[in-house]
Amino acid sequence: MSEAKEHALPLATETVTAQSIQTARKDGKYTRQAQESRAGDQIDALARYYVNQWNATALPTALRERRLAITEYRHFFTKMYPLVVGFNGGLIQSITKIEELQHSVRACELVKEMQQVDHVRNSNRVGKLAVQLRTIAREERLATLRALAGQLKEEQEHNDLYRKMLEVHGIDHEAYYTAFELYLNGIPIGERDHLTHEVLSALREAHTPDAFPNTSFPQPILAICHYLQRTAADPAVKFFISISLQSSIEFALVKAVSETIFPGVAGTRDQPQLNPELVPDADVTEAGAVPLSIKWFDEHAEYGQGGRTELQHVKHGRELLNRNIQEETDVREALRRVDDVLLLFSAIS
Repeated sequence: MSEAKEHALPLATETVTAQSIQTARKDGKYTRQAQESRAGDQIDALARYYVNQWNATALPTALRERRLAITEYRHFFTKMYPLVVGFNGGLIQSITKIEELQHSVRACELVKEMQQVDHVRNSNRVGKLAVQLRTIAREERLATLRALAGQLKEEQEHNDLYRKMLEVHGIDHEAYYTAFELYLNGIPIGERDHLTHEVLSALREAHTPDAFPNTSFPQPILAICHYLQRTAADPAVKFFISISLQSSIEFALVKAVSETIFPGVAGTRDQPQLNPELVPDADVTEAGAVPLSIKWFDEHAEYGQGGRTELQHVKHGRELLNRNIQEETDVREALRRVDDVLLLFSAIS
């Protein structure tokens, strides 16, 4: 998937970037450096753009307005599951690109062990390895590795919450993910690259994608899961370029959950009210506690009980990208790849 850097930026990226620069001018913060190197801010602006597109589509609108049927709601968050766990797979693979690993034999060995563990079916094991990795990074003063190991541990816990949500609704997540994995991995990598490109091309031309053959799995989900893993595994793609994709999804998720999904199941910040049709465990949850069926969404909503931590991740992620993606060629590659990923994200409904 490294061919992306050979082409011009997509129109959406050019437009959003120009708007963010214009806003910076109005705020009196514009400089030549801001135009060329504030990658984190521009990626956040792209996430805003694509979440606006997603919010306006039929399913999110029905969910936000509490008109979405339970069957459609279950179908929606079930098909999101491969992306949720795929996010962590990309994160684990990206860790191998951190330059700090070259300075720690212990950390390098631990990361190699982590890569050999199925992070979906052996989540606790990966979580424990992440704790060990964070301890080593702290002892050896490897700041980036320490932060990423801490994030991985938390994301593994979030994956467990997502599985529990599926279980509350009676959904066999193991069977679903196994079928998804078997289908996607059954296609040669080169062909997956081609099919992913076809999905992106169809979306850019406002067509319904139909590239991946003989499957009921959503085309954008298949494409985005392959894109993330392929980019993370590509040695030609720099570490912070890979991380920019993970961050862009996190930026978009917080916005989408806060503005559409959480209001649909738990009410707004000013008018909290559980939706009994979509929250089957509402009556058996202790007063003041978050039902297990919406706990994952609570962790990603700005006004959820667990949302404060996620907001800090977004802030720190944006600052990290601002500091570490500054060369013009790197900024353009990050924006181009992020545009691909967020376009696919916005097509999931």
